[in-house]
Amino acid sequence: KFLKINKWGCELLGYAKEEILFHNLIEFVHPDDRESTFIEMNKLEKGEAVYEFENRFLNKNGETIWISWNSNPSIEEGVIYAVGKNVTSEKKLRNLIQQSNNLAKIGSWEFDLINEEIFWSVEVHQLHETDAKTFCPSLKTGLSFYKDDFKESVALHIKKCIQKGESFDYEAVIVTATKKERWVRCIGTAELLNGECQRIYGSFQDISERKEAELRLQSLSDNIPGVVYQYVIHPDGTDSLKYVTKGSLQIWGIEADLVVNNNQLVWDQIKAGGEIDKINKSIYDAIESKSKWTATWKYMMPNGELRNHLGYGSPTLLSD
Repeated sequence: KFLKINKWGCELLGYAKEEILFHNLIEFVHPDDRESTFIEMNKLEKGEAVYEFENRFLNKNGETIWISWNSNPSIEEGVIYAVGKNVTSEKKLRNLIQQSNNLAKIGSWEFDLINEEIFWSVEVHQLHETDAKTFCPSLKTGLSFYKDDFKESVALHIKKCIQKGESFDYEAVIVTATKKERWVRCIGTAELLNGECQRIYGSFQDISERKEAELRLQSLSDNIPGVVYQYVIHPDGTDSLKYVTKGSLQIWGIEADLVVNNNQLVWDQIKAGGEIDKINKSIYDAIESKSKWTATWKYMMPNGELRNHLGYGSPTLLSD
């Protein structure tokens, strides 16, 4: 029972002091938290101090209040001294973050190099299908989950992060504890002290659905006769090619990766075909009229062969 309570405690619960004093604490506790509160109270009765125990109370208006308690029992006096802090706002924020993480399938992790300890959030354990209560991750076991094709590159990312402080952001495949394959995205940042890495921390996300959709689309695109790509004109007038399919080698005579890194390679061959002004005009006409683009032009292959190309697409205007 409450023997004493300060003014703030009365205001928090919305009751007058006489409505609280000598009433059982459990009367004010949220029904769903009464069992856990009983457990903590039993610990206090045995003389154990309880630090940062959180439970919900219901105020006089029926609103839920989250309170974080620090409590110390005095067995000789038969009383418990407790300090409670209103953490309702923080709890709501934590719940929102938790819900967002669950929806996005994102978890957090940390590697403490000083104590050689690794922390995985519940979400990261769920992604690996490990038991958060019994499985203690280590750098070695963490790497062992990656599919063989990715182990070397992941280890290199971690090594560079520790030795040079380089952040990383990679996508890879893990094999869970129940032998399921999952695509994950891992982001990591180093925390340095006097130039030495103290810890690495970051996020871990399940991207299987997106990656599988990308791979299906990539497979479909790679089997279309021709080259499929996205052509982007930037606000500063420069341009680039993205998402170029393997047909790049057959149509342009240049590997897709090279084209993505330097689209000028393609423009040079179009220029060599002698009709670059024609294709540029057709692109800008389609943009201005917001209509489908189609054009034909001569293209000089890197081996000197002259070909006729047909291109078509649809312009999409962005905010800039």
